[in-house]
Amino acid sequence: MSRSLSVEVVTPAATIFQGEAEMVVAMTTDGEVGILPLHVPIVAELAPGELRLKQGTVEDTQVFATYGGYLQCADDHMIILTDNAINAKAIDVAALEAEKASLEERIKALPADAFDERAELEHELVWTSNCVKVGKKNTK
Repeated sequence: MSRSLSVEVVTPAATIFQGEAEMVVAMTTDGEVGILPLHVPIVAELAPGELRLKQGTVEDTQVFATYGGYLQCADDHMIILTDNAINAKAIDVAALEAEKASLEERIKALPADAFDERAELEHELVWTSNCVKVGKKNTK
């Protein structure tokens, strides 16, 4: 039996994954990082991107769109604390593309002094855009 990582993916709302993975690939603020068993201890800040949990074959790989947070790995145990995550299989690309277009229009229509609302909408736009990107990549 090959060695594996014990992985937890946790959002403020719920634990969305708990199990074993042969390899974890995540987007950090310093770029994409791949973690295998016996990796040196690491703590990294997550950037909006794709999280891949390789389990056996390519078909068994779990893929998530994530938004921010941190990952920590030590002694073959990894915890990923993320602001938001969704399984790529659950992404409705068409609906999110429509939402993305709506967000872009709402941002354009804001007055110049609507800083808080602009920041909130831009935050939503980054999350929605990331979900569209991950969803398109993983539904081919």
